[in-house]
Amino acid sequence: MTDVVRFFARNTTRQRRFDLWLWSWLVFLCVPLYGIDRDRSLNQLYHTAWTHLEGAPGEVRALAQTADGYLWLGTATGLFRFDGIRFEPYKPQSGQAFPQRSISSLFAEPDGGLWVSYWYGGASFIKNGTVTEYGKEEGLPSRPVLAFARDRKGVFWIAAGKDGLARLEGSRWRKIGPELGFAGPANTVFVDHTGTVWVGTPTSVVYLMEAGNRFQIAAQGLAAVYNFAESPDGKLWMAETGYGVRAVPLPAKSHGKPSPAIFVGSQAITFDKQGSLWITSLGGGIRRVPYPEHLHQTQTISPSAWQFHNSEIEAFTQKDGLTSDYIYSVLEDREGNVWIGASGGLDRFRESPVVSVPLQPISYRGALPIPSLHSFTTSALAVGDQGSLWAAGVGPQLLLKIQKDSIATQLRDHPAECAYRDSNGVVWFATPYSVFRLSDERLDAIGLKQGAITYNYDGAEPDGQGLTLRRRDLPTAGGITPNPRPRVKALTEDSLGRLWISMESGTFRLERAGWTSLESLGGPQGTATAEFTDSQERIWFGFANMVAMLDGDGVRIFSGKDGVQVGAVTSIQGKGTKIWIGGELGLEFFDGSRFHPVHPSDGSALGGVSGIVVAPEDGLWFSENRGIIHIPEAQLRQVGSSKVEFETFGFLDGLTADLRGPLSSPSAVQTTDDRIWFATTNGVAWINPKRIVRNAVPPPVLIESVIADGRKYGISTSLKLPPRAGDVQIAYTATSLTVPERVRFRYRLEGQDKEWQDAGTRREAFYTNLDPGPYHFRVIACNNDGVWNEAGTVLDFVVLPAFYQTVTFRILCVLALVAVLWSLYLLRVRSIEQRHLERNRAEEMLRHARAELAHMNRVSTMGELTASLAHEIKQPIGAAVANAEACLRLLNRNQPDLPEAREAAMEMARDARRAADIIDHVRSLFRKDSSHQEIIDLNEVIQEMVVMLQKEANRHSVTMRTNPSEGLPKVMADRVQIQQALMNLMLNGIEAMGDTSGELSINSQLRDDGQVLIAVSDTGVGLPTENADEIFNAFFTTKSQGTGLGLAITRSIVESHGGRIWATANSGPGATFQFTLPIRQAGAA
Repeated sequence: MTDVVRFFARNTTRQRRFDLWLWSWLVFLCVPLYGIDRDRSLNQLYHTAWTHLEGAPGEVRALAQTADGYLWLGTATGLFRFDGIRFEPYKPQSGQAFPQRSISSLFAEPDGGLWVSYWYGGASFIKNGTVTEYGKEEGLPSRPVLAFARDRKGVFWIAAGKDGLARLEGSRWRKIGPELGFAGPANTVFVDHTGTVWVGTPTSVVYLMEAGNRFQIAAQGLAAVYNFAESPDGKLWMAETGYGVRAVPLPAKSHGKPSPAIFVGSQAITFDKQGSLWITSLGGGIRRVPYPEHLHQTQTISPSAWQFHNSEIEAFTQKDGLTSDYIYSVLEDREGNVWIGASGGLDRFRESPVVSVPLQPISYRGALPIPSLHSFTTSALAVGDQGSLWAAGVGPQLLLKIQKDSIATQLRDHPAECAYRDSNGVVWFATPYSVFRLSDERLDAIGLKQGAITYNYDGAEPDGQGLTLRRRDLPTAGGITPNPRPRVKALTEDSLGRLWISMESGTFRLERAGWTSLESLGGPQGTATAEFTDSQERIWFGFANMVAMLDGDGVRIFSGKDGVQVGAVTSIQGKGTKIWIGGELGLEFFDGSRFHPVHPSDGSALGGVSGIVVAPEDGLWFSENRGIIHIPEAQLRQVGSSKVEFETFGFLDGLTADLRGPLSSPSAVQTTDDRIWFATTNGVAWINPKRIVRNAVPPPVLIESVIADGRKYGISTSLKLPPRAGDVQIAYTATSLTVPERVRFRYRLEGQDKEWQDAGTRREAFYTNLDPGPYHFRVIACNNDGVWNEAGTVLDFVVLPAFYQTVTFRILCVLALVAVLWSLYLLRVRSIEQRHLERNRAEEMLRHARAELAHMNRVSTMGELTASLAHEIKQPIGAAVANAEACLRLLNRNQPDLPEAREAAMEMARDARRAADIIDHVRSLFRKDSSHQEIIDLNEVIQEMVVMLQKEANRHSVTMRTNPSEGLPKVMADRVQIQQALMNLMLNGIEAMGDTSGELSINSQLRDDGQVLIAVSDTGVGLPTENADEIFNAFFTTKSQGTGLGLAITRSIVESHGGRIWATANSGPGATFQFTLPIRQAGAA
């Protein structure tokens, strides 16, 4: 049971004691796993400083983080909010102005509200862009509010210095007085996990339990308590500005020894999620106690003790990169980052995957140790014992042993260029002149004169102890003599412990009998740039686009045809049967028969690969042009079958210097404590695969502003943009504060974007020429470790239409268009009616002309038939005269023969009627009556025309024959016009035969298509061979006399009746003219 719980449980029941004890432990056990590792020193944390140069406001007095993730800064120049990228002076959406600019304290409510107090009195509450002001009128003390707190019952408290303690009741503040057992100044107020309210005064600490009704004194005789903080185990700590930082001395502990105090004048302290205590100071920077529960209980800690030598307390000052040594506030955000508000700006500490260890060797001027001014550029790494690391460097030329991230041993004048640890734990170093063997605290040199002593600095002065340097002679054999300046490139050993050394003169095996070259065993000639011995005792040698494998005494060479295409091989490593090679052109693996490239899933290409480390259960690690690359174990299992996913660790992950890459041999190793070390241009850097902290907090996503055509609009639920918004810019952000530079976004404007738009790290969306109407903008984001906030945030807005884009305008346009179309329609109708009228007139004129033409044709034809017609008429007239004379004779008899006279009179009447019929028929052909259609019998019309033209035919010695079809359907036609058509065709045939005693045939028949066919065939001269297709054209004739209108009129008559006329040449002499008439016209009648 913790001290606080024990103190408050003295007068309660056992059940109450147990409940509080259990609750306290649950709080302790539920501390999130993320946060800053307590075993990391301050120098191992990733520190970022923002000053005026980075856009930060100066003198950050107060810090708070609201529920939306924003970090709020209270400064002497106003209120700012920070999303990790941009510092923004806060301006309420309501347009209200803050009463003051100089801010003294901030407090964030769980529901998203923010309290702000001002240096010269007064307070404001901000929520949803609206500001509520509090002053004297609302009962707020006139002095500045130093601290805010809300207890578990919802009561809101403030500490206002000399104006004492007050709480908010409704909309007014009530000062706490003696009626609650409290009177006097209040420097700070705090609510712990039990709901107890703590108040720090200039001389004491008082408290009010959640169920209590009066404040009680917890401790007296104190020196200005200005801040409280509760540790994860429930212990309450206080900052006494006039004394130091320590746990609150509770009465229940008064009989024991006092808690240790950290003598630093502090106004703000906090515990992070892992339990480290952070302490601000006014002039001494920031302090951190990683394990406050382990502070010595026997003595207090003086400034001289912790400032330089005591590992229980760490310091980080302006000399270390802090913006200022004057610290006002400290805050841990929800992702576990620690923020510092200082007089010079803003600082952040966070845990990074990579820890850079700058190495600063010590040189001596006499007996005085002086830190070297040269940066230590690492040239080779080797694994030591118990988590230690050996690092060789160039400029200065030193060999360093690194233990617990600091230099434990330093050897001068050993510019090693290559290092290797064999299976027995022996470390080999190669310099430009020789090879060293380090084992059991003894350093042996191969091929050098006997040396004296080296140096091991464990304190301020050399103690005379070091590694003994001994000389070993190099054996020679087979006429092979190593180069006196070997410049060793790579080292490895075989299963028998024999060392393979690659140097400028070749690649050799060192054994008791002498040197054996790789070339003599069938291997390539030249210097191997990488060597490795696998678990099957095979030795691999890397060359330029070539790999040699020594298995026993047999060498197998792999080249480009076997897939080796990485350029100069800089690293070879393996695990089981899989071998990995890296080079300047990428990474490849060996599947047992050939090498295959490794393709990243993002489509990029790997380059500058070196320092491959195969970590058990933690995948593949190596140095690459972009930084440290890690391919997880699960991805390695599918390499070859698909592209692999990988992660990169660079500057933002704690790598503060460039990797040496292939310039170091090797450039990466894994020590016995699981850490993987990389050579850099300023020392070394390490990463522990088993202790990488992932950011599991999805970033809150917010819309910050909307700008349309240069004008900024406030964010609201009824956002309306003006008409004709040409350029719309939507600014959004995500408040992930760990590595905000790696926060990625996707957005989509529904109705405009068909797919999600990948914005990368850009925090703005741009649209142009949006149509009027409602829009739904959605944006999502992921944090630096790829954890997405899939819900994101949305913005609904409306682009207002211009007048010409409104529905009313469109209706008016439609109506206007309808009116125009109606007018055009009326004009069209009138035009059509006019054209129809004109056409009718033209057709009427055409019909009249045709009728006149037909009449003229008939008259002309009848004129040609005058002799025949006269003879035809003369015959009945003569018969009538003869009958009349016979009738007179019969009547003049003595006894008139009346019956015979009657018979003669009747014959005379018949002859007269016959003559009258002939005259009527002739007259009908001469008439100009309009077309009159009736049902006619075509066979009858044919017979009539045969009778009429018989005399004409006889005159030309032409025989006329008819072949009428029995049962021929009647048709609807103009009888006179059909007679004229037949007469034209028959006369045309008679005239074509001349006086050749030809034959004219007139046939009728019913065709299969339901039309009546009339054919007039002659045995005359036939059709003109050159102009047969023109015979039906007007005024075309082959006769010396004639108008050329007969056949043209005939075609016009036939076509006006819906028929068709054509002429064909007979197989013998003559031609046949045929025309059809549709029966349907008869049906129509």
